[in-house]
Amino acid sequence: MKRKTVTAPLLAALCALAAACSQNPCVPSKAVATSLALIAQPFQYTDLKPALTQADIAKLPALPDPTAEIPRREHAYISTALAAALGDLHVNPDWRQPNPQIRVRLTSPATLSNWKSGTTFRDRSSNAVFTVVGVIEDNRPIVWIYNGLDGTNVVIDSGQYKLFAEDTVSSGKRVRKIKSFADADNDGLLDTVAASVFCSPVSQSTVTAGGSTTPTNHYAENDASGSYVEAAVRMNDNRFALLVPHGGAIETGTSEQITPFVSTLKNGYNIDANSWKAEGQWGDDQTSKRWHITSTSLAEASFPALTAMLNQPWYNNTHPFRRTLALHGFTPRPRRTSSSAAARTRTPNASWRRRSKPKPTWGRWRCASF
Repeated sequence: MKRKTVTAPLLAALCALAAACSQNPCVPSKAVATSLALIAQPFQYTDLKPALTQADIAKLPALPDPTAEIPRREHAYISTALAAALGDLHVNPDWRQPNPQIRVRLTSPATLSNWKSGTTFRDRSSNAVFTVVGVIEDNRPIVWIYNGLDGTNVVIDSGQYKLFAEDTVSSGKRVRKIKSFADADNDGLLDTVAASVFCSPVSQSTVTAGGSTTPTNHYAENDASGSYVEAAVRMNDNRFALLVPHGGAIETGTSEQITPFVSTLKNGYNIDANSWKAEGQWGDDQTSKRWHITSTSLAEASFPALTAMLNQPWYNNTHPFRRTLALHGFTPRPRRTSSSAAARTRTPNASWRRRSKPKPTWGRWRCASF
């Protein structure tokens, strides 16, 4: 077989491309001041940057359904100015694929008043995680999120409700509402609203490797009861990886399984398991709404600890581990999920509700269900 060689001009071009891609890396601690805007429909593929050819667009799926729960609650678009400030996010125009996650933290208004119970209201700073599914040409730093219908009908979740929920109470019952903001100057942005945006959704990444644990604080949480953090254990063993993308109170009963599961593998089979978990807390039923990331959308590069776990000498994109298992559990609206590609979402029956923990099934990472 004739050996192929790389010409000098091609080599120079590849080196220049590699250098360009590494000049503006994501810095998790960097906050970018940003405005917010609302959309009711997804942007067209012809609006995305970098520009797509008609041949490119023909290969893409239909645009996401704006009335569907996941796109309306989790998807966001960002401007070219914000994308440049955040760093190399590598947004895939195919919204079904893994795409970057960002943290949006409101700075104005500083707090929103949310009903808790009885006559108790809490003034809380607002945070939420979004998946970036497109970049739009604009020289202003902007995040576009889906609106909450008419501001009161929030049966279908929305990005607007995640950030601007201001629930009240009527006759002792909770009434879901959204605080609204005008656009008096017709610039397409919400007046008096401002946010800090981070290129990593987690405020802290903890990595355990070689018997040493290193926590890295990227930025401070601005709400005493809210947090979204990650932790990874990196072992020099490629036989098994345990992944818990919805830990803490996002899907209850998942984080609690990690220690006994890892101990069983070690004590029963002498397997040193790699593991990664992302854990969210909020203190009420908005926990899952604010921190949940659909597993098939999760981008490894957005999570420094996950990246560290995958940074192994034997790692490759086809078979990073011989076996992987993703644990999933319950949300405030109970659902049974699994890591099987064929898994389906359904309301648990009585026998399932009696189980204290979800029963995991074997599957490949990124084949996890919602």
